[in-house]
Amino acid sequence: MSGAEEMRRIDAGSLDEFVRSYVANEIGVSTGLISDGLRLEELGLSSNQLMELVYELEESLDVVFDQADLERIVTLGDLVSLALATAAHVRVAE
Repeated sequence: MSGAEEMRRIDAGSLDEFVRSYVANEIGVSTGLISDGLRLEELGLSSNQLMELVYELEESLDVVFDQADLERIVTLGDLVSLALATAAHVRVAE
């Protein structure tokens, strides 16, 4: 199984941990301080870092997020939910 295929089987907990770890690493804090309700604007990430997070998610899950969906993201939990929904849709379509 390729890495992309393996990541497509990711569950909600694993995806949540992936996003938390990435964000915590980018802003230099413990993953315990990164909650789903945390607003993206409160993360202190630059727009480039946020786009890198989105790119990493897309690449890891082998998906492309719809721009309109991305514009509706407010919290970290919203981003995780979008990633799970998009990945699930791709699996069903295949």
